Amino acid sequence: MFCPWYPLTEALDFIPKQSGILQIKQKSGLIEYPTGKSAMVLYAFGDDLNKELNVALTGFESHSRGNYMCRHGLEMTGHDRKKFEELLLRFDKRFGRMPLLQEKAKNQVF
Repeated sequence: MFCPWYPLTEALDFIPKQSGILQIKQKSGLIEYPTGKSAMVLYAFGDDLNKELNVALTGFESHSRGNYMCRHGLEMTGHDRKKFEELLLRFDKRFGRMPLLQEKAKNQVF
């Protein structure tokens, strides 16, 4: 479903202008969430992943982008928003909250 991970600093070179899902995680280490640990910090979904990435990048200081990795999946289409929402709900249930930057990006990325 997803391509291999690549540095967030190189993401604009990899992300196509088509629909899909985007994941961003810390390059190393895990984040303490209320009920577990995960490296994941953001999920995004949209009809134009390149556009979604540009919006998401506003949440990352340019000097810190090297600390994150990104990957995308293209099998999802606009009709798969429910699958994306279920992915977020599973994360919330498993880790006790949404990914670290999800709330910050909520009004920008979706």
